[in-house]
Amino acid sequence: MRHDRRRLMVLACVAGVALAAARPARLAAKGPSEAELLKRIEKGGTAGDHEALATYYGDQAKAAAKKASEHEAMADKYANVMGKTDWPTHCRSLASYYRKLAEEYDAMAKLHGAHAAELREKK
Repeated sequence: MRHDRRRLMVLACVAGVALAAARPARLAAKGPSEAELLKRIEKGGTAGDHEALATYYGDQAKAAAKKASEHEAMADKYANVMGKTDWPTHCRSLASYYRKLAEEYDAMAKLHGAHAAELREKK
């Protein structure tokens, strides 16, 4: 019974990792598409465009931070259930990746937010 429970937990975690890895480029489902963002960037952008970009990148930062927390929790579960395996190491590596991704998205959100404010002041 306990072995079946472990197997089920392992399968659930592996499925979660696979789903997370399948869509790292765009974590948050809402907001403009990547193509729409590129169009806004190419045209130079109004204050509104940069505010939209700031919101998009802010949402991406939050989603990546959430993924980092989820993978850290998975690592703890693996460490408690599976003992000395590489699985917690892989989860912590993904958590680190998502934390760094969140930092980069947050930096982009701040840059676009600041530029939107500059453009509004010029009016």
